[in-house]
Amino acid sequence: MTQKEQDNSLKVEKGASSLNRLDYIFWGMLAFCVLVVAGYLIYFSVYLGYGLSKSPGDWGTFGDFVGGLINPFIGLAGIYMLVKTLRQNQRVISQAESSLQKMETALNLSKEALDVQKDEL
Repeated sequence: MTQKEQDNSLKVEKGASSLNRLDYIFWGMLAFCVLVVAGYLIYFSVYLGYGLSKSPGDWGTFGDFVGGLINPFIGLAGIYMLVKTLRQNQRVISQAESSLQKMETALNLSKEALDVQKDEL
């Protein structure tokens, strides 16, 4: 394995480890949001004794609250998926570049072999 191929493989491994870090961050944020919503619901239902409302206005306000809580998470999840896709594309491009270099080397060897055969004739 050449030095350049070793460098490329190290870059791929480094990208994979940071990708795992992003996975942990994503799942940690999701768990945090679930815990916050669960705590909110438990607090209002158990400790304050509030039940389900029959008023559509209350449900509209609750919908606004839930939307305001979830929308930033959805935005962060979109950014997470974008970064994950970019990292995956970077890895594929690196692999394709390595394959192209190997093909170029093989092509040069074939050309040299053809030149030698041509000189022998």
